Amino acid sequence: GAYRQRPLHPAGQPCPDPPDVRHPHELGHEVCGRGVSTHLAAKGFFCVRRLWHTESDNSEFVEVSMIVPVDETNLLQAATIHSISWKESHRAFCTPDFIETHTPDRQREYLRNKMNNGTKLYMLVEEKTIGVVSVTKGLIEDLYILPDMQNMGYGTKLLLYAVGQCTDTSTLWILENNVNAERLYRRIGFKETGRKNAITNKLDEIEFALT
Repeated sequence: GAYRQRPLHPAGQPCPDPPDVRHPHELGHEVCGRGVSTHLAAKGFFCVRRLWHTESDNSEFVEVSMIVPVDETNLLQAATIHSISWKESHRAFCTPDFIETHTPDRQREYLRNKMNNGTKLYMLVEEKTIGVVSVTKGLIEDLYILPDMQNMGYGTKLLLYAVGQCTDTSTLWILENNVNAERLYRRIGFKETGRKNAITNKLDEIEFALT
């Protein structure tokens, strides 16, 4: 069948040790239980393969999503995703001036400071960078998907991956008005802990934990 060309590395170069894009039936023991090629897993890469069937010409292709660690070489790309998505998700309750201060450069410093203090940051990539997430022990934060790529399963992929990176009970905080995120987290198994933080006089964020 026809297979989609493998994605580029976040730096714009072909991925090292490219993911195997043979038909899934041909992969056999070379694929770990979670769909990770063993040689890529050793390098910190996580691949998710989806088999698509094209009825028009009876062909098939495999779509490969890669979750890669963020370091200084691709930090600006992660910060750009963070900036775009953060702005979109906060427009309803933040002033325009405050929204616009969250530039890619500012978010890069924010993410760099977190990484310097032990936080692990990851990006989901296909043909382009789609989303980011951070993990600090058991705390999952900064889960952002580009606005035009939401509701396509990418948030679930990143969240499940982040849970797998946690070294303590998986917890996260969400704004109480973020109904879509809450639906996703509950579907995965997260439940409210009862802890809240006031963001504004009218808006709280709520803690969820995976039980």
